[in-house]
Parts: sequence; structure tokens; C-alpha cells
Amino acid sequence: MNLAKIFKIQLSVYAFIILFAIQHSFFKNYFYLWMYYENIILGVFIVSVIAVLGSIILLISESIVSINREKQISAEIAWLLVSILAYYGVIASSLYLSTQCRL
Repeated sequence: MNLAKIFKIQLSVYAFIILFAIQHSFFKNYFYLWMYYENIILGVFIVSVIAVLGSIILLISESIVSINREKQISAEIAWLLVSILAYYGVIASSLYLSTQCRL
């Protein structure tokens, strides 16, 4: 599996978590009437925690591989920078979702 495919999968998980947190912040008053919505929030929160913890190792290894190549591919470095910026969005979304869960 090449790095570009890993970046795309990683960014799609990041986008899901960030977009879920955004839609929850806008529409949280409407969804609490549905009895399973808290379980969905808890599930997305658990996925976001796993993504944050797993992404630390993945981003470090991706950056080492991308930067230490003899022939630098600018597209991979651009994907890496976008992934790092999205990582901080996932951390913020995870913190927001942690305030919305009743554990």
C-alpha cells in the first residue's frame, strides 16, 4: 500500500469525525429526542480517540518516510501537511465530543 492511499484513507476518517462534530454542534437540540443518539456520539468519540492515538504513530512514520527519500515527491509532502492540519481538527472534535458524552 503506497503512502498516497494511506493519506486518503486517513483523511477520510478525519473528515468523518470533524464533519460529525460540526453537524452535532449545529443540530444537537434536534437529535437528543432520538434515544440511540447518545450511543452514536459515544461510538464516534471512541473512533476519534482511536484515530488520535493511532495517528501519532502513523504521522511520524509517514513523515520520516516522506522526508528522508532521495527523490522527494511534493504531492506526498502536501498530503502530509494536510493530514497534520486535519489531525489538529480531529483532536478539537474529539475534545468537543468528549464533553457531549455521558459516561
